[in-house]
Amino acid sequence: MRVNDLRYLPRMMHSFYEADYPVERGQVWAAFEKRVSEARLALLSSAGLHLHSQQPFDLEGERREPTWGDSSYRMLPNDPDTGELAVAHLHVNPEPLLADPNITLPRGPLAELIDRGWVGGAVDQHVSVMGYQGWHDDALDRWRDVTGPAIATELQTQGADGLILAPA
Repeated sequence: MRVNDLRYLPRMMHSFYEADYPVERGQVWAAFEKRVSEARLALLSSAGLHLHSQQPFDLEGERREPTWGDSSYRMLPNDPDTGELAVAHLHVNPEPLLADPNITLPRGPLAELIDRGWVGGAVDQHVSVMGYQGWHDDALDRWRDVTGPAIATELQTQGADGLILAPA
């Protein structure tokens, strides 16, 4: 299955991204092997969430270059105290996310699905990244070669069977 990643951009911007930022596209989906009612799921937020005790994402780099994004990630406990969460992302309004973290890290709805038996379980730690990543320099290479595999390894170690992307 091919993903049309330009679908939500205004048509006048398509040629800009297609011409200047060619990306190899192929199949990005994998078959889900388990019944969801038996699967352990993880959440991935692109809102730049982190705990106050963790190093925030690099906002200075984002200020210098607004199309750049920190390609690191943070692990967030499945049930952190809401007051512990912080947002480090200049392209996201943090107020609603901190008022209701389920907007971009839907732990509450996931817990409800688990309680109803519709989902088998959740991992102990979910993932947060800084969305709005740039296409310049080696950004895609870093995501493909470093960040993506590191996140996959973390989640496989926790026994995750699937990942739910909760975009900001």
